[in-house]
Amino acid sequence: MEIDPNDINGETTGAIALPEFGTKFTRGIIKTSKPHLFADLISISGLSHGQNVW
Repeated sequence: MEIDPNDINGETTGAIALPEFGTKFTRGIIKTSKPHLFADLISISGLSHGQNVW
């Protein structure tokens, strides 16, 4: 997309505008886990909400 990370506060995941992925915590999970599938993002969303939410 040719967006410079410096223009969006250093964001490199591309997830800052996605619902549930706007926090540094969830974007940190994305940076660590490096998801490849949409299903991976769904899993991260569920797991980031705590216990017994899946």
